[in-house]
Amino acid sequence: MVARQSGIPAMIVARAVEIKEKLMQCQAIEPLTGDSPQSTSRRQEYEAICRKFLQFDCERGDVRELMTDIFSLAAEE
Repeated sequence: MVARQSGIPAMIVARAVEIKEKLMQCQAIEPLTGDSPQSTSRRQEYEAICRKFLQFDCERGDVRELMTDIFSLAAEE
């Protein structure tokens, strides 16, 4: 809910919801598949966003800067 209200792109929120539901049901999370340019682009976008989150320092980082970086990655699509 917070992600939607914060303006996170809908496709990212939808994927997060899908993953959350699978985790709650102890199901395997299927990676994005497909060899189309769109699928490859989405996968690269998701990977870049995940790297941003993993590199973020929760104690010293600037959340606004993180979100700006994420939005700019999503806008590149």
